[in-house]
Amino acid sequence: MKKMFKGVWRWIRSLFGFGEVVLSCEHLDDEPDELAKHRLYVIGHPDHPWKGMLVCPCNCGAVIEFNLAPPARPLWKIMEDANHLPTVHPSIWRTEGCRSHFWLRNGRIHWCAEGASKH
Repeated sequence: MKKMFKGVWRWIRSLFGFGEVVLSCEHLDDEPDELAKHRLYVIGHPDHPWKGMLVCPCNCGAVIEFNLAPPARPLWKIMEDANHLPTVHPSIWRTEGCRSHFWLRNGRIHWCAEGASKH
């Protein structure tokens, strides 16, 4: 029950924007030794990134990695605005551990209701 309440509360906060976490984007040639919270790492050449990495925003501490290099599947895309705030498509959903499910839009986490109910 406690996990469910925590997840629903996180989802409600994201809807109304309070307690909001904003992620900035950092481009690197190789994976960092340590990942900072509130940062999305884009790994590879700027014209051909191959991987995205971030610390799970639910505070479980897990590192989330996702593919940016076609033709491998599944495949995500990252767009950045002028302030280096990333948007990732499609959503990010951990299928194990905390099972977080969220959208990252303009650097902000938007929790999905079904992911929030599983925390």
